[in-house]
Amino acid sequence: MTPSRPRRKPLTKRNASVSELIAALQQVSHSFGSGPAREKLSLLGQLAKAGPPSVRQLIALQGVLDFVRAYPDGREVRAASEAVVRQLRSWIAAVSPDKTALTNSGLPGTTMTYSYHFGVLRQLLQAWPGSCEFDWGDLEDEAALMQALDLSLPSAESDGLYGDRLTLRDWLAGCRPRKGASDLETTIGIIAGAGHTEQLESWLFDNGDLPIRYSLRSPGQGRCEVTLPGGRRCYQQQAIERDRYPLRPLIQRALPAVRPCRPNVARALLAIAHAALCSRCLEIYPLIHANDRDVTLVPCGRGIQVVVVGTRPAMRAALESLYFFLVLKNGVPIAYGPAGVFFGACEMGINLFPEFRGSEIRYVYSQVMRALRHVLGADYFFVQDYGMGVGNPDAIASGAFWFYRKLGFVADNPNVEQLAQAEEQRMLAEPGYRSDRRMLHRLKHTRVYLDLSEGRSSWFDFERLGVQLSEFVSQQYGGDRNLAAARCAASVARTLGIRRSGLCKEQISALGSIAPIVAMLPDLDRWTATEKRALGRAIVQKGAASEAAGCRVLAKHTRLRQSLLALADARPPTD
Repeated sequence: MTPSRPRRKPLTKRNASVSELIAALQQVSHSFGSGPAREKLSLLGQLAKAGPPSVRQLIALQGVLDFVRAYPDGREVRAASEAVVRQLRSWIAAVSPDKTALTNSGLPGTTMTYSYHFGVLRQLLQAWPGSCEFDWGDLEDEAALMQALDLSLPSAESDGLYGDRLTLRDWLAGCRPRKGASDLETTIGIIAGAGHTEQLESWLFDNGDLPIRYSLRSPGQGRCEVTLPGGRRCYQQQAIERDRYPLRPLIQRALPAVRPCRPNVARALLAIAHAALCSRCLEIYPLIHANDRDVTLVPCGRGIQVVVVGTRPAMRAALESLYFFLVLKNGVPIAYGPAGVFFGACEMGINLFPEFRGSEIRYVYSQVMRALRHVLGADYFFVQDYGMGVGNPDAIASGAFWFYRKLGFVADNPNVEQLAQAEEQRMLAEPGYRSDRRMLHRLKHTRVYLDLSEGRSSWFDFERLGVQLSEFVSQQYGGDRNLAAARCAASVARTLGIRRSGLCKEQISALGSIAPIVAMLPDLDRWTATEKRALGRAIVQKGAASEAAGCRVLAKHTRLRQSLLALADARPPTD
């Protein structure tokens, strides 16, 4: 019989200082039940009536408020935590006029300074006009910005950039499209209106690594303000489950049918994703180039929702489908990550925000993989050796290999797998034994995977296939890639039954990108009509508003996978 836990003495006391109140709230935040709930309500009530916290106290308070919002004991605790969040702006206004001590804290009403990418800035300015501007004080060299403007202006106008009459800031001030527009908005408008490809737009701006000031002046932008409204709340009334249990049944559990969100809902979800990451100086490729026509909200139970976001057609990879995901707990962002899917194999990595580490990470992982399996057909999940520690000291320091091992991931390097099994036997024989840093460095030389495909899916070597393609274009078309794309597209379209007259420009572009790869397949003429039609549908879907359907088709296309693997294996590795 398990002895009962001794009753913990309440942490509240009369006339407690703000520091004591915050410390007490941090201590009780991970405890649940009627007693801890009453204590949280008392502490939150006292904080709401207290004087303005210091800078250090505000930063500490933000994290615990976010956790309590995501894991409330009940409706009253959630409401009390949100009341304190709403009070933060008035407290912060009282800290100091310039608030420099709170820069990059993510607190409401403060400022972030970071070299945000072009795609992110366009979306931030769409959601919160006027919130971003160049940090002119930290811009050491204007040359890259001048070059971006020069290449985006008519030649007669660009001459004015290099004269002695005006500084760059003066020139931008004279070019503002409307009263109140910032220098950054003016610059983005010029670059976006020049007719460049999306890739060139991004390169021209991002090449300068330009410092940006992002003001969290509007409600909903602050880190602890970000919330998806509505939805059913799940209240935490007992200890968070941390037991080791198999993930497979949770991942394979059915989900309700979901469709890409309506445009207004999609834009709102993207705004939440950007607010959550940009208030932490974080960016990730699929979100930088987010596609508001390919956003899916997946309800997973226990208050967990997973937002799955695709990439705009112009920024997609030829074969792999690149997605972003954001995990919400009771509407509060708690984790994010990338997902690259091809033939059902999904490269992924989940990043929990620091305030949520040590909570229900096992369940969060299972629900992310469940959502990706449902939306994208993923049934084989893997993490590259970087995630184990190759070139990544943080992964070594955190013992990442054993974290994934405990989730059920297996090393695909047989030597590392044998070593890991030996370590597990030693852990059983010697309670308390843990792998030291030297052992973690030996264990890092591997990818790790969790296979739900019964051996059908696996990691794919895109690098080797890319080398094959370069040689094919060089040998067959004299290195003329436009010619290769045009001729292969015509031939492959006929073979696969694709009617090019009915395709949009994005689908034509996708066909041109993929067709040379398909043209290399030596056994294409031996495929069945069904196999050819399926590949044709997947290629067309690659250029559609959402590529998720094509991703699911490829996950089941065994013949294409076999053909590409044979093609890649036909050439020895370059190393």
